[in-house]
Amino acid sequence: MSLEAGEGLKGQGGNRTWQARRSIRRDMRSSGDSVAISAYLGSGDAFEGAISDFAEAYADQNATDHGAHVAAVATGRVSTMVAA
Repeated sequence: MSLEAGEGLKGQGGNRTWQARRSIRRDMRSSGDSVAISAYLGSGDAFEGAISDFAEAYADQNATDHGAHVAAVATGRVSTMVAA
């Protein structure tokens, strides 16, 4: 297992955005009034853009956090176990 910072996260922003959209659509069908929610969100791209920006920032933060964790393991500040 490699501990390179950010490895595996490249390109995940778009994938996460797609997953968020799918999740929101599913949730809208299963809870609340989908017509009211759609009317609230409107027909513009503002909400989609906000979700996309959030997903990208979240992926970037995860990469930063992973890098900090790898550095802490490398210096012995924390220990970690890797499953075989």
